[in-house]
Amino acid sequence: MKALEADTAERARAHGGRRALIMIPGIDVPFHSSRLRAGVPAFRDKLDSLLPESINLDVLQGRYIPNLVARPFELSRDFAQSILEVVPSEATQKLVDNWDEAAANPQSTARTLLIELLSWQFASPVRWIETQDLLFSAPPKGLGVERLVEIGLASSPTLANMASKTLSLPAFAQVQVDVINVERDSARARNEDAVAAPERAQADSPASADEAAPAESAGPASAVETPAVEVATEAPAAPAPAAAASGTMPELPLSASDAIRILLAFSNKLLPEQIEATDTVETLTNGVSSKRNQLLMDMAAELSVSTIDGAAEASMGDLFSTIDSLVPSYAAFRTGPVRSNQLQAEEDLRIRRPARDLHHRLRQGQLGSVRAVGCTRERRNPSRYTRWRFNSWW
Repeated sequence: MKALEADTAERARAHGGRRALIMIPGIDVPFHSSRLRAGVPAFRDKLDSLLPESINLDVLQGRYIPNLVARPFELSRDFAQSILEVVPSEATQKLVDNWDEAAANPQSTARTLLIELLSWQFASPVRWIETQDLLFSAPPKGLGVERLVEIGLASSPTLANMASKTLSLPAFAQVQVDVINVERDSARARNEDAVAAPERAQADSPASADEAAPAESAGPASAVETPAVEVATEAPAAPAPAAAASGTMPELPLSASDAIRILLAFSNKLLPEQIEATDTVETLTNGVSSKRNQLLMDMAAELSVSTIDGAAEASMGDLFSTIDSLVPSYAAFRTGPVRSNQLQAEEDLRIRRPARDLHHRLRQGQLGSVRAVGCTRERRNPSRYTRWRFNSWW
């Protein structure tokens, strides 16, 4: 990496402009580079062991757009040939050489193609520009997509931002596409932002004239109506007084390391007590670099620091000591909305309590099995905020 950095710096000086190499902390694997081709066989074997034998072809054909070839998936010789144009896939070559036999076994062929597409993808370029052209262009050249929904974090809507910039180009001036990030634009993604139509005034109702006629015809009959009989009714009993509210729970002290322990537990679906002193961020995330990097960024953001040196490899014991010395005056964030099993009956209830209060309740088992639908950190400086969304807690 040092040699590569020196080379790019020299090229920048010779030709002008900025360096083409940017060092990103935590990224230590050259994803989507041919340097990873040696790992394709092992990844292929792993996919083969995980994918079911039966593949739903309706989900794949015409819907799945692999980055490897930037065209919709289909069971055809031409599609299989497009894979061979970019990677030397032996399994795909065998299918092409005996396509009549392959076409007679669509399940097996689709599964083989899917495994080859996925196994070669992490060692091949992402053809996102071509994919966008396919999505946004009108038929027959493209698919004419009207809404693009990115499944990703609101804090980094990478694909949504790139799509919006692409749609601002002159080539797509006549194209109308609704670009959404499922977390940033959750109301729009779930169609919860609809505004109810105003109710029509009673005077404008065509039924008002029809209702007036029966009223007039009933006029003469009213003279012979029997007098009304007054019926005494008992007043309803007064409602029972509500139960007295329980006293406020005393807050527990929460240090910076306690907050990070909770964050690590939430992200990895563990109890705080299950995180041991010998664990590391690397082991907690099972070596998944994207999850590890996101967790490192969340930790730094929670502590309002740019980075935590050695956080990925340090043991929890050493990391917590470093964090407490780095941020001795940590201020807890506030959580909400949170739901527990006991609160499900109250559909619109939202509770907002300090994190240490929540931590204490979780330890005491007072919230039972908890599921978080959202967790927003609130700081004194409103310009600094982060929204987290977890699939589930305990």
